Parts: sequence; C-alpha cells; structure tokens
Amino acid sequence: MTGLGWSIAVLLSGFGLVAVLMRWGVRTIINEEGVAERYFLNQRRRRRMILFLGVVSLAGMVTGLWVSPREYPELFVAVWLLVVFLLCWIMVLGLFDFLSVRSYFRSEESRARTEEAVLRYHLRSELQSEREKQPVAAQQGTAEEGGVPPQSLDDTSKGL
Repeated sequence: MTGLGWSIAVLLSGFGLVAVLMRWGVRTIINEEGVAERYFLNQRRRRRMILFLGVVSLAGMVTGLWVSPREYPELFVAVWLLVVFLLCWIMVLGLFDFLSVRSYFRSEESRARTEEAVLRYHLRSELQSEREKQPVAAQQGTAEEGGVPPQSLDDTSKGL
C-alpha cells in the first residue's frame, strides 16, 4: 500500500471514529434526565469531537503534504478543502462550547440569586419573629441582662 493509500485509510477511519463518537454521545444524552448532567455530557461530547477532528485534520494535513499537486490535482484540492472544512468545523464547535458554558453559568448564577433571595426572605421573617418575642423576655430580666429590673414600693417612696 502506498503513502496515499495509507493516508486515505487514516482519513476514513478518523471519520468513522468521529461518526461513532457522535452517535454514542447522542444515545448517552437521551438516557440522562438532569439539566446539569445533560450539559456536561454535551460539553464532553463536543470536546471529544474537537479532539478527534483535530487529529483527523492533522492526518489530512500530512496527507496533503504527501499528495503531489502535479500527479493528483483533484485529490490535492479535495484533501486541503477537507482540512480547511474540518478546521472551520472545529472553530464552530469551540464557539458553541464557549456560548454553552456562558449560558449555563448565567442560568446557574440566576438560580443561585433566586435561591439566595428566598433564603434571605426566610431569614428576615425568622429574625422578625424572634424580635417580636424578645421584648417580652427582656422585660422580665435584670439590668445586667438588658431588661428592666422590677421596682418595689420602697424604691418609689424614697424618691418622694
């Protein structure tokens, strides 16, 4: 088998591997139900695709160097168009990965803010109910505890 035959075999096996990985990722995503799990599975699948498409495009570049433009001009053009297409596809996947990460963390931030607001509301209502109970207990305490000490008849008669 010549160098060109090996290159074509490597390219085809790379495409087959990417196709299998894409199909495997879809099956895994359908079986999961949680939003966070689905997000991370999608992200992992995209990043694996980027890795394998990078390897396939590297193999395409090596193939493009082996193919002589004088002997096989159509194959030379096809290989380099394929490499350019794969590199553009990698950039698109990277852009979608960036946008997905940004969108996911914005929604998580919003969810966290909402949860924080609910917790603050409950904390305020509990503190308010504690404050309403506190003056009754403080009046029964002594001066050291912050309450008003009970006054006797003897103390009031001395002031007159």
